[in-house]
Amino acid sequence: INVLLLLVSLQFAEGEDFTSLFANFSTMNFSNSLPRDAFICITSSTSSLSSTQLFRMVFMTFIYLTFFLLGVIGNGLAIATLIQYKQSRTITENYLLHLAMANLLLVLTFPFSAVDTIVGWVFGGFLCKTIHAIYKINFYCSSLLLGCISFDRYLAIVHAVEAYKRRKTKQVQFICMVIWVLCFLLSLPDIILMEVETTTNRTSCSFAQGITSSNWLLVMRFLYHVVGFFLPLAIMSYCYAMIIQTLCQSHRVKKQRAIRVAITVTGVFFVCWTPFNICLFVETLIILKAVEKNCTLQTQLDNAIIVTEALGFMQSCLNPVMYTFIGVKFRNHLLKIFRDLRCIKQTTMERFFKLKQVGTISESENPTSVSSF
Repeated sequence: INVLLLLVSLQFAEGEDFTSLFANFSTMNFSNSLPRDAFICITSSTSSLSSTQLFRMVFMTFIYLTFFLLGVIGNGLAIATLIQYKQSRTITENYLLHLAMANLLLVLTFPFSAVDTIVGWVFGGFLCKTIHAIYKINFYCSSLLLGCISFDRYLAIVHAVEAYKRRKTKQVQFICMVIWVLCFLLSLPDIILMEVETTTNRTSCSFAQGITSSNWLLVMRFLYHVVGFFLPLAIMSYCYAMIIQTLCQSHRVKKQRAIRVAITVTGVFFVCWTPFNICLFVETLIILKAVEKNCTLQTQLDNAIIVTEALGFMQSCLNPVMYTFIGVKFRNHLLKIFRDLRCIKQTTMERFFKLKQVGTISESENPTSVSSF
């Protein structure tokens, strides 16, 4: 191939047109250079890679910038509201605060990813490791916190009398700190093995090559699937299933709304992250050579990973809506902030939202009450 490229450059240097150049190539014998299938695959993959890169450049740049704006606004408002009304913050709201922080940090990495998609990695080795570590930390953190929120609701509704009163805010803060530390430890391979690589026409921030790195990649994929997806999904599914069962056996007025929220929470997590995890699992099987690799499969898989990853990112924008904005107390607190900033009139608030002190964002301090979460 190198000889072929050299001949191309020499022919064009001598002013020969492309037609005569192709005629000269047709007389050459490449039978001993590469196997036929390999040569066809390289040619096909090279062409497909260009289309994949173009698709990623346009689609993911739009996704990164759009989700960055929505995520910063949504999670920023959630954090500001939860901090402003710290004294009335409930147990679940403490989890929500850390969840909003994790989502905000995640979307703050999107502008770097957008630039990387367009022109390659231009931010150096330190930010290469840092940005990918932040991405991984907050992915794990978001998933585990969602599991904690569902378990908190499980304790509050299913085992209200036995467990609810024994929980304290300091215990929740300690659990959140443990989750952050655990997620940092899970991101250490990214900090160690991510590096900047420069090819002929592009600089990228990618996983280091080599046997050791390949083994670590498989370990990271395993942790990604188990800790970041299957474990939180299993916890959420069990907890919300028990919550629905408990509510269906009761005669509480608000049980239908709570059941809808429980189904929505689990469903959104499943819909957003299952396709991406399936694609990564298939790619892992290809790395392990459990699935035969071919150019068509690789191209389709690359495009599928691009689309499903964007679907997963969507959850960082949906979380503020699901976990905070549908709460009556949180909505009222947010409107009070807008009123104090003179962004909305008092009469407008009372007319459309009937601002008053009712309920809580996600739970009532009465352990026998039904909450949205």
